Amino acid sequence: MVKFDGDGTMTLTEKGVFQNHGGSNPGFFPIATYFDICAGTYQVESDLSFSYELSCTVKLLTGFNAGSTISIDGLRLTGQIDRDRDTYIASNVTGAVQTMTFSTGFVNQRICGGETTGVKLSK
Repeated sequence: MVKFDGDGTMTLTEKGVFQNHGGSNPGFFPIATYFDICAGTYQVESDLSFSYELSCTVKLLTGFNAGSTISIDGLRLTGQIDRDRDTYIASNVTGAVQTMTFSTGFVNQRICGGETTGVKLSK
């Protein structure tokens, strides 16, 4: 769920399944479930195009490294809000450099893209 606070700040919370597409060892099942909470800023232009940037804390619930956390900085997307301001689409198809800091002390950088669609929920 994404909440745009109306003042240029936003939060995002989600649960999901992550699949590690990297190499794995025999008997290693590279799937994990996670919960994350993110905070960031957004900017909307007069034509209703917008951009946002988030930093997230991810808790791995099951699978590899279960119980550990990852801090991820540099999640950036741009998109378009519809005229009625009820839905939006956003993406980063070129990829953004993101820094991942694991609770084990390991730090990694990755290039990651993404896409999302949002629908306004009534209060």
